[in-house]
Amino acid sequence: MRPKILHIVPSLGQGGAERMLANLLSSQRLSVDHHILSLLVDEPFFRFEAPVETLGLTRESSSTQALGKLHQLRRHVNRIAPDLVHGWLYHGNAFSVGAAGLGIPILWSIHNTTLSATNSKRSTRLLDRVCAALSWHVPRRILYCSETARLVHERNGYAPSRGVVVYNGVDLSAFRFDALRRSKLRAALGLTEDEFAVAAIGRFDQQKNHGLIAKAFATVARGADARLLLAGAGCSESNTELLVMLEAVGIRGRSILLGPRHDMDALLSACDVVVIGSSYGEALPMIAIEAAAAGLPMVATDVGDVARFAEQPDDVVPRGDADAMSKALLRVQAGRTRRTRREGLEEARAKMLEPYSLEHMSRAYLDLYRGLIGRGRVR
Repeated sequence: MRPKILHIVPSLGQGGAERMLANLLSSQRLSVDHHILSLLVDEPFFRFEAPVETLGLTRESSSTQALGKLHQLRRHVNRIAPDLVHGWLYHGNAFSVGAAGLGIPILWSIHNTTLSATNSKRSTRLLDRVCAALSWHVPRRILYCSETARLVHERNGYAPSRGVVVYNGVDLSAFRFDALRRSKLRAALGLTEDEFAVAAIGRFDQQKNHGLIAKAFATVARGADARLLLAGAGCSESNTELLVMLEAVGIRGRSILLGPRHDMDALLSACDVVVIGSSYGEALPMIAIEAAAAGLPMVATDVGDVARFAEQPDDVVPRGDADAMSKALLRVQAGRTRRTRREGLEEARAKMLEPYSLEHMSRAYLDLYRGLIGRGRVR
């Protein structure tokens, strides 16, 4: 009999954790009976192969309104009767408290490292502290997507005895370099083969630090025939703040704003380097794994576990250091003519990526689910 898992998620929008959940559900559709309960009402960005329900909250809902939904969540849990409740991110983890006392194992998952004292919401920082206290009593296990995420949270008071690390996983073969997809997409975007295409992939958010990327790219653009591709929620012509940011450093005409994309495989084949400028919070960005699977160099700030996916140590730069980032990008650009991308990875690179495959992640999650369920319900 297939185990029944209820996932409690903050939202269904575009994000790394949401992307990973969609991948997980797709890989386990024949072995696990998944159900999703979203706290917020929003349109799913990814395809979730499971029944989806919502508690009906909005981003404008007050804390009092949110707490009032715990009884409704408990009714959902009793009706669905899952074998395990899996909370996602701080809000999903906190709301799993609504299933406490029903004898159903509760699993938490955390997909970030640090929060910012200035840019992270005060309510989120408070919720993190509440979850740290609850972690000793509510979840049977706390799943972290990276070693760094576990170290950060256990240092901040999360129960060490309950922590386990399962890396994010992607379908590595889906991101294999494809010369035909490269040429087609570059032609569609108006890119010549000689232009150095730098891709920054992620929602427009202070955490992602697009200002740093813009500043670093402006230096690159002065010394190379380069274009900046910005993909993700908020990276569109309708975002006035982003347009002003690009104009201020003189790269508006060198930038292509793509908005949210579902063709990440083609985009990674089309570009020449991926850049990550995050200032905080990252644990194991999906784009880092995908870029490595595409045989693509990456320049990134030193956040989370991202360094292990860089081809060269100098491709990882201090946070906020636009000068170091521009120098790293120019080094990649200078070596571009000597680089030949192939539709397959070198053996060492492929072996390094094995723990980050979708198959590996799916097996690890399934083993964890079965182990927790196998301990028996306490009803």
